[in-house]
Amino acid sequence: REGQGEGLLITQSEWYKFLLFLFLLLLLLLLLHTFLLLLLFLLLLLLLHLPEPIIPVFLIFLLLLLLLLLLLRL
Repeated sequence: REGQGEGLLITQSEWYKFLLFLFLLLLLLLLLHTFLLLLLFLLLLLLLHLPEPIIPVFLIFLLLLLLLLLLLRL
């Protein structure tokens, strides 16, 4: 029965966790929004010194930060 639903159904606890995560992320971005460029710069500096396997995760993180920064500027 676990295969049914095709992954579209989300349990309430997972949904609340997702909403809480989004809310905290937005709140954090609003608080740190003046520091975001500095944060991105520091993360880029970190990228140069990290071992290979960690880099894709950081790139995804950087892309998300850039997207959110653009959204805040709109």
